[in-house]
Amino acid sequence: MTDPLTGLPNRRAFDLDVAQVLAGTSRARPRLLIMMDVHRFKTYNDIFGHATGDDVLRGLGRVLRRVLGGEGAYRLGGDEFALLPPTGTRPAHIAAHLEREVRAEAWPPGIGPVRLQAGAVLSTPGLSPHQWLRQADARLYRAKHARQGEDRWDVEFGRGDLGEPDAADEGAGDSGPP
Repeated sequence: MTDPLTGLPNRRAFDLDVAQVLAGTSRARPRLLIMMDVHRFKTYNDIFGHATGDDVLRGLGRVLRRVLGGEGAYRLGGDEFALLPPTGTRPAHIAAHLEREVRAEAWPPGIGPVRLQAGAVLSTPGLSPHQWLRQADARLYRAKHARQGEDRWDVEFGRGDLGEPDAADEGAGDSGPP
């Protein structure tokens, strides 16, 4: 259940862990789900080749293991990743740590700045795995469209209330705009 490219657990392990996390969710101890991808990842493959694109994914795997101490990061496929940080972790803390580690990583020559975008949602009692993933995906999609400038290393989080889903999250599909 480990992705051979990044060394992170794969989608199957993530799905099992999400179900376990939601089963133990309470209002007193919500968990954060972060869906994330690499901004314009296809450009790395197109300009530098797929081997370099793979090196970028391996580098991101190292970054995510450092940020989360080896647990709670998953490769969903392509350049899509999910994070289930420990209870009580704030998105701002994850974003700051990710930015530091992305800057510190030894990327292939010519690569950079590496930019990530993410959507974060807190769990709530009674939320299904599908609903939780849709909400985080909707926030990720908004972060992709909120991008400005191309010259800085950063993590762009989708905007929205992290406590309860908003109307845009409720109508979001798995792969389209909210």
